[in-house]
Amino acid sequence: MAGFLEGVIDQRYGGDVTRLEVTVSTPHHEGQALIPRPPLTTAALRAAVAQIAPAYLRQFVEHLDQATEQAARQSTVAPLHGFLAQWGEFVAIHRYPAKAARLRDLEQQVAAATDRQVVTAAMAEIREITDAARRDATSE
Repeated sequence: MAGFLEGVIDQRYGGDVTRLEVTVSTPHHEGQALIPRPPLTTAALRAAVAQIAPAYLRQFVEHLDQATEQAARQSTVAPLHGFLAQWGEFVAIHRYPAKAARLRDLEQQVAAATDRQVVTAAMAEIREITDAARRDATSE
């Protein structure tokens, strides 16, 4: 995140941190979503990613392009359904900063773990987070 913030500072303020302004569009309380749950459409998900995780916007667009090309080649909408499911889950997690931070922490634990029990426990919690996000993304 520091790299992203440094890029914003350089871009907007020429690296002059003393001129950094903080803008909060809506108050945020711990455990509350940054944004409402968007519908599972490319436009809504793109807007959500741009707002809550702008560093991932390029990856979102590249994945959308790949899914669209694959769908056209295979004459099926399955790649687009997969795209919407994956990014819906991503948004469902990242609209809650504490949940996204916990997921990153768990992923780091798995990557660094040498104990099988640590990996098993972390993977179980990752599965709980992603399963809940999948349900959240697809609920009406």
